[in-house]
Amino acid sequence: MAIAPVYWRFEWCWVYGFVEPSTGESEWWLFDRVDTQIMSLILEAFVQAQGINQEHPALLVMDRAGWHTTDKLEIPPGLFLEFLPGYSPELQPLSRL
Repeated sequence: MAIAPVYWRFEWCWVYGFVEPSTGESEWWLFDRVDTQIMSLILEAFVQAQGINQEHPALLVMDRAGWHTTDKLEIPPGLFLEFLPGYSPELQPLSRL
């Protein structure tokens, strides 16, 4: 009896999430890839959905993934970024969801 070869194929789904720590309110986006272009689009959608602007600013805490820290990332007005220390997944509770 012959055994048919198996060709594993995977489709990845990346979850982008934002959580308001004081209320637990969250927003989620699903995409098939991670890159600077997608991250820039998500940041823009996030500030629009939350009404963030120069008069109503927000601080976003993120890890140091390459697509978060590149100079090519487009950061909308009113959104300020703070980065977690390197190699500190325990400080990023969203990663455990």
